[in-house]
Parts: sequence; structure tokens; C-alpha cells
Amino acid sequence: GQLPVLVYFHGGGFCIGSTTWLGYHHFLGDLSAVSKSIVLSVDYRLAPENKLPIAYDDCYSSLEWLSNNASSEPWLEKADLLRVFLSGDSAGGNIVHQVAVKVIKDKVSRVRIKGLIPIHPYFGSEKRTELEMAEESAGHVQSNDMFWRLSLPVGENRDYLGCNFEKTELSGSEWDQFPRVLVFVAGLDFLKERGVMYADFL
Repeated sequence: GQLPVLVYFHGGGFCIGSTTWLGYHHFLGDLSAVSKSIVLSVDYRLAPENKLPIAYDDCYSSLEWLSNNASSEPWLEKADLLRVFLSGDSAGGNIVHQVAVKVIKDKVSRVRIKGLIPIHPYFGSEKRTELEMAEESAGHVQSNDMFWRLSLPVGENRDYLGCNFEKTELSGSEWDQFPRVLVFVAGLDFLKERGVMYADFL
């Protein structure tokens, strides 16, 4: 029969990362076998040369590509476009949310997003969490802020809607269409509070 499709966006603070990294290759290969799904792993243009929302636009385009090419690509002949899941780690988890929002607003034809699986999603805001303010997190916070400075649009801060999920612009009826979400949070990640806050927000 037909197989569900998992569209995966890699992490890297929007500035680094690639589908060619060996860790992603092994992880997604194993995930495909265990979940009996077709995995589409997506590269996107990186900051600082390509600031947000370019990564969101590129990843959204991958769904358009999937919709337009499923019938002509042999490896997609069993793809069930009514069972598409979006997943990604870190910045990829952030992208998962933003692409889902764009799908709801723009209504990609033939592709139905059944669920989202963000893995320790990368969000932020001008207001620090308790863990971010802890003394032992100072180095992590400095690095994190650097990645946001490199990737945010000129003139924006960490309350940019791509960074702060609380700025998501959906109506009540659009929220009713939002897919189910399974959030994974890394226990030792200093940003883990953000992942929990995101799950609570949803």
C-alpha cells in the first residue's frame, strides 16, 4: 500500500547544518525503516547570507515540490500525500511550526499535513527563561544570541514572529486546522524550557 511521508528539516541555528551530515543520514535512514515511511530530507539556504524568512520559504517550497513531483519520481510512487508529517531538530523544529502555519494560510494542494514532530525546537524571545538566566548557561546564551543575530531579518529582535512562537498570527478557525504536534525536548538542552513552553502554548 501507500506509505506516509516524513519531511525533515535539519537543525543548526539557521546558520549551519546540511542533509549530507552523516548523523542525519543514519538517523533518518533508521527512522524510515522503523516507521515504514518515505523520508524527504530538505536543505535550505543558510544565514547570515540568507536571513529569515528565506529558510521558511525554502522549506515550504519542498512541499510544493512534493505535491508536483510525487507522480513522476519513482521513489515517491507509494507516497501518500494525505499522510504527510513534518519533523526537524532545533532550528528545523522551529521551521516545522512556521511551515505548518504557512500551509494553513496558503493551503498547499494535494498535501495534507497530519502531524508535526519538532525535536528540541529552537525558539526564543527577548524575555529570558529561568534556565537561560542561570550563571552556568552564560556561554550557551551568548552563542545562542549570536545565531539569532545572524539569522534574524535586519531590524528585528528575538520577539520576531519566527523566533517567538507566541507571535504566531492565526485566527481561531485557523488554529482549529493546526495539525497534532508531538514535541520532543532534550533533557540537557539549556533551551528545554522553550520546548515545554511551546507544547503548553499549543
